[in-house]
Amino acid sequence: TTLSQQQFDDLLRTLRYTLYNDLLEVSHLQKIKKVYNAEITEVNKLSNAMDLLLSAGNVSLKDNLRIKALLFNLQNELVISDAQQITLQSEIKLLLNNNETKFITPELTYKFGTLTTQVVPSLNELVQQALLNRPDAKIAQTTLILQNHNLIYQKALAKPDVSVGIEYDQRSSYINNYVGLAVSLPINIFNTNQGNIAAAKISIQQQQTVTDFTTAKIKSDINTALTKFTFYQSVNNRQQLDFSQQYDLLFSNMLQSYTQRKLSLLEFIDFMDAYKDNKLKLVEQHNGLIHAIEDLNYAVGTDI
Repeated sequence: TTLSQQQFDDLLRTLRYTLYNDLLEVSHLQKIKKVYNAEITEVNKLSNAMDLLLSAGNVSLKDNLRIKALLFNLQNELVISDAQQITLQSEIKLLLNNNETKFITPELTYKFGTLTTQVVPSLNELVQQALLNRPDAKIAQTTLILQNHNLIYQKALAKPDVSVGIEYDQRSSYINNYVGLAVSLPINIFNTNQGNIAAAKISIQQQQTVTDFTTAKIKSDINTALTKFTFYQSVNNRQQLDFSQQYDLLFSNMLQSYTQRKLSLLEFIDFMDAYKDNKLKLVEQHNGLIHAIEDLNYAVGTDI
């Protein structure tokens, strides 16, 4: 019964981790969509304005088509990103047993600045928490206890079972209404259950190896997750956020400079590509930190 409960808990742990990672990925793709939408909106305005300038003969057809090609490329990349959400939404609704067609948008509440400076317990402390909380660790320990109980049981079978009872005979014995005490026990001369006892001892050794391996794996999982978390903490910092905000301001200035013919088309397109790549890399790094946190919680078996 205990093993069944622990196996069920392990299943729930895995399903919950899958669900949360899917929700994180949808949130990540929504942030990517926000980056593309902001750039598409501005480039679309510029494209419409250039159509008017083209009709007036103030810009060349080549420049106009280059801007339209830039717009199409951004829209196409956004379509590819949005397509990934279809599969995620299907899995999320399956895990939630939700049959509605409405798009499920996760709402994540956290302070990014706090996450980049959050101090977590040491590796040994996290391992001790995991051994108490992770269902797979509990399963290994419970199975080891079960094998030890099995050895006790097999040794008990080697001892003869004594049967005690009362016998009554009305007329067939040497006296009428005979009442006697009957005691019987098998003599285990040829079968002392030594084979099953030896097998039980081997099963204990095997399970002890499995338990030791599970403990080592838990420690390895936590060490990897902790290293990953501290790494993403180091690459996500306040300076990057400030740089991103300055880059947004520069984006507006570059757009204005191009409309005022202070910037060539080639320089403008190069900047747009660099701006998009920079914003997406920041989103990826941010997403890496959030996933690293969830991986660490999953490795420990509880939210730390």
